[in-house]
Amino acid sequence: LGRALTGMGTARRGHAELASLLGSVTGGVHAAPWAAPAGGPDAAERLILRAKVLAEREGDLEAILRELFFEASFADGERFLQLVLEARTRLEARLVPSGHQALQHRLTARLHSAHHAEERFAGLSQYFFLKELETLVRGDWDGVRHTLDDLRDRLLRQNDALLGITAGGEGVTTARSRFGALLQELPARGGARQPRTTLAAAGTELVVLPTRAHFVGLAADLRRHGATGHGSALVAAKFLRTSWLWERVRVQGGAYGAFCHYNRKSGALALLSYRDPNCEKTLETFRGAGAFLRTTSLSRDEIEKAVIGTIGDIDAHHLPDAKGLASLKRHLSGITDEERQQLRGEVLATGKKELRAFGELLEQALSGGEVAVIGDAALRERLPGAVVVEPLG
Repeated sequence: LGRALTGMGTARRGHAELASLLGSVTGGVHAAPWAAPAGGPDAAERLILRAKVLAEREGDLEAILRELFFEASFADGERFLQLVLEARTRLEARLVPSGHQALQHRLTARLHSAHHAEERFAGLSQYFFLKELETLVRGDWDGVRHTLDDLRDRLLRQNDALLGITAGGEGVTTARSRFGALLQELPARGGARQPRTTLAAAGTELVVLPTRAHFVGLAADLRRHGATGHGSALVAAKFLRTSWLWERVRVQGGAYGAFCHYNRKSGALALLSYRDPNCEKTLETFRGAGAFLRTTSLSRDEIEKAVIGTIGDIDAHHLPDAKGLASLKRHLSGITDEERQQLRGEVLATGKKELRAFGELLEQALSGGEVAVIGDAALRERLPGAVVVEPLG
């Protein structure tokens, strides 16, 4: 829906004329789904429409958005099929080069409903959906068009609309008045929120793709083992990536990359390798991460480097548009400025005690965990009992 909203034209103009108008008046207008954990099992999910424009062209942007909201046309089935094929081709082209990201989506989708939504939007589930959608468009375009109209009616409503503005000086007041009034023109509709679920646990999943190198992943929900989202966990994840994983998976194992991602809102932790010649050895290394943290000698210098790197991630530099988007997403996720300041304090106060405690927790969590591997068909024999997925089959 997001791509169709800005890429299929309106009742006034075709998609080519609309694209030309957007390019000449704005710095871009894009719509895409987004999801993130919002504390506990809750998930924040939105269709986010982003637009960039010079202050003197706000009136033109308002007119364009009004046209998109109320006159977007989904009549051109050939154009929609083109959008579907382009999306599928882009995603297919990323499966191997970004295999570690596909694994992260796949693994964390089993742990939290927000990550499941992310996987449906950008992971293997999205790829399978696009293949099915292509078949539906070719065989039942009227049904697909009806679904698009229904989605637009359910999502574009003032009940759930939220306006985020990034501007300077008096620009905020002017934009709030102009675009706030536009949102009030949207219809007010009710609608029950559908229950959210996680991806069914698979134990070990093998995704067969044409690649000689492997992508290996192990994930666990640390909340089930007592994690509270304390800032020291982010420092521990940073330290693991630059020490244990770097040395064992990259230097000794020969992988091109190794990662440790932890989402403190959901509790999902994922260990991942990139273009890895190993599989079982890497999984063994991942499972040993907790024992490493618990027993290794920790110098003050090493801890300080991890703390500085973590603070750099929290307060990364952003251009104004990206800064505004990040602020909007934090608001939707329920993350306050006070919470972020508390997080900084927890990170800065991290020492040996906190890292050792996280190591004990990690050792318990990773003794089980969810496993996913991307590799060629030869891995079937090395991973007996694995659920096999063949996206290109």
